[in-house]
Amino acid sequence: MAEKPSYEELKQRLNKLEKEASEARQAEQASKRTEQERKAILDSLLEHVVYQDTEMNVVWANQAACHSAGMTREGLMGRRCYEVWAGRESPCEDCPVARAHDTGKPESLEKVTPDGRWWYIQGYPVRDDSGEIAGMTEVTLDITDRKRAQEMLQKSHDTLERRVKERTANLVGTIEALQEETEKREAAQKDLVDRERLLSNVFDAIQDLVVVIDKDLRIVMSNWKYDDHLSEEVRRGHPYCYASLMNRKTPCEPCRSLEVFRTGKAAHFEQTNPLDGKTRGIHAWPVLDDENNVIMLVEHLRDITERKRTEKALRDREETLKAILAACPVGIGLAQDRIIKWGNRAFHNKLGYEEGALEGINVKMIYANRDEYERVGRNLYPVVEAEGIGHMETKWVAKDGAVLDCYLQLTALDQSDLSKGVIVAAMDITQRKQAEDQIRTLSHQLLQAQEVERQRLAYDLHDHLAQDLSALKIAFDTFCDRHPEISTGARQRMSELSKGLGGVIGNVRDLAYDLRPPGLDEAGLVDALDEYCQEYASKNDLKIEFSSVGVDESEANFDTKITLYRLVQEALSNVTKHADASHASIRLVPSSPNIILRVEDDGRGFDVAARLAASHYEKRLGLLGMKERVALLGGTMEVLSRLGQGTKIFIELPCGGKHHGQ
Repeated sequence: MAEKPSYEELKQRLNKLEKEASEARQAEQASKRTEQERKAILDSLLEHVVYQDTEMNVVWANQAACHSAGMTREGLMGRRCYEVWAGRESPCEDCPVARAHDTGKPESLEKVTPDGRWWYIQGYPVRDDSGEIAGMTEVTLDITDRKRAQEMLQKSHDTLERRVKERTANLVGTIEALQEETEKREAAQKDLVDRERLLSNVFDAIQDLVVVIDKDLRIVMSNWKYDDHLSEEVRRGHPYCYASLMNRKTPCEPCRSLEVFRTGKAAHFEQTNPLDGKTRGIHAWPVLDDENNVIMLVEHLRDITERKRTEKALRDREETLKAILAACPVGIGLAQDRIIKWGNRAFHNKLGYEEGALEGINVKMIYANRDEYERVGRNLYPVVEAEGIGHMETKWVAKDGAVLDCYLQLTALDQSDLSKGVIVAAMDITQRKQAEDQIRTLSHQLLQAQEVERQRLAYDLHDHLAQDLSALKIAFDTFCDRHPEISTGARQRMSELSKGLGGVIGNVRDLAYDLRPPGLDEAGLVDALDEYCQEYASKNDLKIEFSSVGVDESEANFDTKITLYRLVQEALSNVTKHADASHASIRLVPSSPNIILRVEDDGRGFDVAARLAASHYEKRLGLLGMKERVALLGGTMEVLSRLGQGTKIFIELPCGGKHHGQ
């Protein structure tokens, strides 16, 4: 038989594994925080969000703000906002963020920066737990397009008024001249003027560029938007569309307008203007005469520069997101109605599948069994629906049949409608679970080794030291009988020493009983606990009520018995040390296949959460030690206590005593 590891070796191995498990838990927590931060960044708003300290130093900025400044987040951190966006060395006089800091209330304004962009800026004070302002949040929206639209609208309005006045004057002169002609010609001319006015109004009502060209590509008519787009010099000197729009001396090659004249079919295309750098979507419609010949072309030009820029930005973001998902070691995917829509490389690799192989598959396929599949659906999805996010541990099965312990986190795309899908993040925690099970196994072996060592020490104390001391006491008691010449004073001193030696013998036997209660092996758990409670009560001035009804000790193995005995010892020790109680009750209750231990006292009570938290730092082994013993046997322990209302401890252990990891 292989030699069992020593107590110290087991303890060293336990400490090492505990350290590794702690590091694994920290890594897991860090990974979760990173995932939550990444999610917040990917869900960035169009508004620029910047968090500053009280000195207006940038502490954090979202992607929109970084894109606006043309800097990375790390480059922005520590810079002052007015240096980056206003190009100033001191805060702006009308800064709403500074005003919000001074007033303690949200402030806002519209302003223009040196680069000509307009912004709607809002400043919000951020307070700490004490109510003091700890920083400022700046939320900024680019309203340049809106402002420019307002300016252009006003300008267009002024131009329209001017042109209306000019045209009105021209029409008045024309009407006066036409009054001299015949009534028929006068009526025809009036009809022509009305049609021209209607056409002009229709053209001018269009907010995009509209131009009419003939077969020679000369501009026949244009709306005010088109005219306003060109300078007067260009309008006068460039009567051809390719000259005014593209700054060319010859038609474009190929010319899509000439193609429309040739085919008689409308065309839709895009073109970038070298004069202003804008990209426009152009729709060209042919105008036919009575014989269906193309005589003119109407072109409608819409500025799609921003749309193209947005489309490119979306494509870039999509590529970036794909790269992030591909590089992420955490399995991430999308599920709709528990059908896998897509998953990243790590999602497939964890389960041993080729990338994309799981798309369109019901997630039931990757669960260890149907019960686990239904448990996750029953317990996790209601949490996601209520809170938007939920997590739990589960078991998946890989393609090769290996069962994996997984930490599963689900985030709803739309909390109000889960049918739109949930983002699934899965982390393989198999090694961590194995390490935890190994720690529990070693801890259990350590406790078993402790009990074996205690038994050996108890036997040594009782069978050797106590016996030797008893023999020495007998020698003291009989020494004077064999030596009658000893004086009375010496006899009295020998008697005192013998009594003292008897006390030492009693202490040694008590110590041996504490190390290994003999009644536990001989009389059983119930009698051993009853005897221990009576002795403890007599020694500590504490009234203890012990009861056990219907407990069948034959169903409990020795691990369960010794654990219950040690739990009672520790619980009563805590009562005398901390509770200041006068009465305690110990109850054993059968609950097949488990056994329940209840310990109650009428002491001063305590804050359970605070006490457990402090135990980690003070290295106390009371409640934590009890919890660990219970956990090693697969049991549960609950502590209920309030200040001034005593303490109740409920412990439930399996009679079989199978500890975790076995």
